[in-house]
Amino acid sequence: MSNTIFNRDHNTSSDRAFLTSLFSKYTVLGEDQAGSVNAKRVLTAFTAKFCARELLKEWRGLSGEALDAVVDSDQFDKTFKEFDY
Repeated sequence: MSNTIFNRDHNTSSDRAFLTSLFSKYTVLGEDQAGSVNAKRVLTAFTAKFCARELLKEWRGLSGEALDAVVDSDQFDKTFKEFDY
């Protein structure tokens, strides 16, 4: 995981505060299978991209086309779908 944004370089109290802030900003109330709000906070495919943009900008220094290439890629969508349950 050393080549990802999830490495030991980002495991400080300020990093945790940053992530908490991001998730507070971009998560929405989830729904159960019946469509009723279940009070769990979730990232949607739409909000995950905004969250990822801020995270990659802050931790990897990406911007412009380089940032767009990651967030708007098929790989991003594929990975989101893999973990969206």
